[in-house]
Amino acid sequence: MVGTRDYHQLLTAVTAAGGKLVAVGDRAQLTEIDAGGMFARLSRLQLRGELTDNHRQVNGWERDALVALRRGDIVPALRAYRRHNRLHEHPDTTSLREAVADAYVTTLDTDTAPFDAVALAGSRSGAAELNSSIRHRLLADGRIGPDQKVGDRTLAVSEVVLITRNDHPRALLNGTRGVVTAITNRHVRLRLDDQRDVAVPTNWAAERLRSAYAMTVHKAQGLTVDVALIDTTTLKDRNSVYVAVSRARRHTELHAANADHLVETLADDPLTTWPGHADASRSQLGRRLTTRREQRLAVDQAPRWSPMMTPQRPFDPYEHDRYDRGPDRGHGLSR
Repeated sequence: MVGTRDYHQLLTAVTAAGGKLVAVGDRAQLTEIDAGGMFARLSRLQLRGELTDNHRQVNGWERDALVALRRGDIVPALRAYRRHNRLHEHPDTTSLREAVADAYVTTLDTDTAPFDAVALAGSRSGAAELNSSIRHRLLADGRIGPDQKVGDRTLAVSEVVLITRNDHPRALLNGTRGVVTAITNRHVRLRLDDQRDVAVPTNWAAERLRSAYAMTVHKAQGLTVDVALIDTTTLKDRNSVYVAVSRARRHTELHAANADHLVETLADDPLTTWPGHADASRSQLGRRLTTRREQRLAVDQAPRWSPMMTPQRPFDPYEHDRYDRGPDRGHGLSR
């Protein structure tokens, strides 16, 4: 996810120090936020090792479904989740959030630890709505609380929270999760996911803590849990869906709203009329899963003709530059 400009600065510094930079990543997962394309280009040109087996998931069928999703075989992947009752369709987003909250509470009833379950969304607003639904349900059931004012926000004992900004003097990093163990007028005590017990000032807690029952896919990339409950309505492409459904070891649920009867269409019926990618556009989720994002460097993109181009010879859009090695690469202009 390193942008090209930052990549250049990093490579320049490493080279000046006489070092070697080894790039490790996954083109099928989330792409750069800034202008990018360098990692994708290097992975095509200088691939030295490749991930071939996924060992995180306990169930073999789920590992197979992830392989299918990664390579773009959308229908077999979704059918696998449908067949194992992991794909749920809801009439609207409100029903979806309520169902995710119910599933989260059910997960806690199976002795799943608080840090081993998470709901995922593709946007901050989507994650905030899931957090609100789950938190309201936990309060109503008496599993957390009661609410207490902490600065200009509300926290509850036993609530799972996320640290949203680094505090290096306290060794507290952005993305760390914790459970609130006590709230006083001056401090909030936390048991962190690395088993540390810390106390932070109440104004610090008000500014830097938020509920962590749900988080964005970007925040969760690299996370491993036992159970993942996914709101697919805010996931925009196959990259984000692939990251979301590959977080959990033993149980992943996909929840879709307004999905045009997706679940029924994917029923295990040999006469089904949903045989391939062309028909995947019948559902919003199917359309998003057919979209794969990958940034490309300008040199890998076919330039459009302009009067400023030197007309030494006609531009051939099918001519690869010397760096391109396959049909899925971009086209360069050779001179």
